[in-house]
Amino acid sequence: MTLPGWTPWPRRPVVTGLLAIQPALSVAETTYLTQFCESRRWDRPGGPYAVPANPAAECLDAQLDMDAFVRPASGQPSLYCPWLPGPDGRSLRPKYRPLVSDGSDAAGEEPGPAAAADRVVAWLAYLYEHFFAPDARLVGVLPAAGADGFDGFEPHDLAGAVAVSDPRTGRLDAVVVHGGRIECRLVHAGWSRGLQLSA
Repeated sequence: MTLPGWTPWPRRPVVTGLLAIQPALSVAETTYLTQFCESRRWDRPGGPYAVPANPAAECLDAQLDMDAFVRPASGQPSLYCPWLPGPDGRSLRPKYRPLVSDGSDAAGEEPGPAAAADRVVAWLAYLYEHFFAPDARLVGVLPAAGADGFDGFEPHDLAGAVAVSDPRTGRLDAVVVHGGRIECRLVHAGWSRGLQLSA
C-alpha cells in the first residue's frame, strides 16, 4: 500500500546538486550537449560525438548494428551519461532520476561500494576533458555535421559539488569540482551490511 503524498525510498543511487558553468554555454553549445547527454552513447558509425536526430526512435532502425548498439562509444565510460546541462547553459546537473545499471558493467559482477560515485566522476571527467577544459578536444572543433552556425565549444570553467548517495548501503560521497580539478570525497562509508529493502 502506498500512502497519498508519500514517495518510496529510492533503491538505487541518487545524485543531487549542480555545477556552475562560467561563462554560460551558448545556445548552440547547450543544444548540442543536451542531445549528447540525452542520447544512448553507443558505438555509432559517426563516431563518439555523433548525436541522433531522435534518440527515442533510433532503436527502431532495421539496419541497426546490435553489437555496436550495446557497446559504449570509444573512450566513453558507459552507455548513459548521468549529466545534463541546465536549459540556460549556466549549470551542469545530474539527471533527476536514480542511477541505473546500463548493462555496460561486467556481466555477473556485483558493483563495488563506490560504483555510483565512480560513474558520476568518470562521466564528469569525460565531459570536462572533451567539452569544457581550455585544451578540451572539442574546443573550436565542430562536433557533428549539420550543426548550423556552431563553430565548436569555447572553454568553460566548472565549479560546485554534488552528493552521491546509495540508499542500499548508506554510502555517501561528495564530488567537488573547482579550478579544473575533480575530487571524490567519502563522506560516510555506509553500514557494515547493506540495508535490505523489501520489494
